[in-house]
Amino acid sequence: MEIRFGTGAASRDFDELVKICQVAEECGYDFLTMPDTQSVHPEMYVNLTLAALNTKRVRLGPAVTNPVTRHPAVTASAIAAIDTLSNGRAYLGIATGDSAVHNLAERPARLKDLREYILAVRGLLRDGQAVYRDKTIKLEWTRRNIPIYMAAEGPKALELAGEICDGVIIGTGLTPEVIEDSLAHVRAGTSRAGRKPDEVDVWWQVKCNVAEDGEAAIYDMRMTLAASASHCFRMSIGEKGIPPQYVEPVRQLLGRYNYAEHELPGADRDNARLVDELGLRDYLADRFAVAGTPAQAIAKLEGLIKCGATQFKLATHGSDRRAIIRYFANNVMAHFR
Repeated sequence: MEIRFGTGAASRDFDELVKICQVAEECGYDFLTMPDTQSVHPEMYVNLTLAALNTKRVRLGPAVTNPVTRHPAVTASAIAAIDTLSNGRAYLGIATGDSAVHNLAERPARLKDLREYILAVRGLLRDGQAVYRDKTIKLEWTRRNIPIYMAAEGPKALELAGEICDGVIIGTGLTPEVIEDSLAHVRAGTSRAGRKPDEVDVWWQVKCNVAEDGEAAIYDMRMTLAASASHCFRMSIGEKGIPPQYVEPVRQLLGRYNYAEHELPGADRDNARLVDELGLRDYLADRFAVAGTPAQAIAKLEGLIKCGATQFKLATHGSDRRAIIRYFANNVMAHFR
């Protein structure tokens, strides 16, 4: 059984971004993802261009773009350009929209609109044209077979990914019961479409920070634990398996989440403070994170593997992203290679 890892690259400094990408490739990560959140970070396709030109092996793509801020022809052309620059290493990650949308005072896309958008992008890439909102749209300059991955955090979204996508990035959480339930919904989608379950490449969204001081590692990533709660619970808090004692604190977190600081590091950030103020640190870390000491991270991953999760897209957060990526590779990934 092959265990695979991906990681994210995010920085407001282009030189630092390139160094993060190079360290990730050097350390043997399989996936390298870029956030598409224009109000928080520089333009994602500029960042992916830098990644394509400064790496040779690792797969590249958004984690994730959305149907609200870009026309499907713009997305198709942009990801095709990245695929060309990277010699066929691109994938397209997409979901309904989070911080990129909320920071424009817009609403995330509905699933039916996301379906139409994904099918339009695929048609443009493969056939050069598609019907979108009752209009024929075109992409003339290229044909590319680029896999489309959907980030999904609810039952209907998981089923849609299983039905129409090449892959899914599951963000529902990492407890055994959540893993089992999420995989069942992906399989329901593949079954509805007459597909085999192994036609969908399944990755798990993991918030990650590992260090010799495990408590400090978790403290340092509180802002991304808040982001996980915002991502996963915002649209349907009642069907996500939240223990009763945490429902009201989660509801308060959703109401007070600061999208202008989405996943930005810093102990004094609003979102980091919220996690502790509402008593959610341990619960969110258990549900969404592989964090703590290397031994704790290895034990958590071994439990996840027994539950059927074998591919992990890590969102690494802390004061030194390069150091965290390298430390995880040397002290955790190496155990599974």
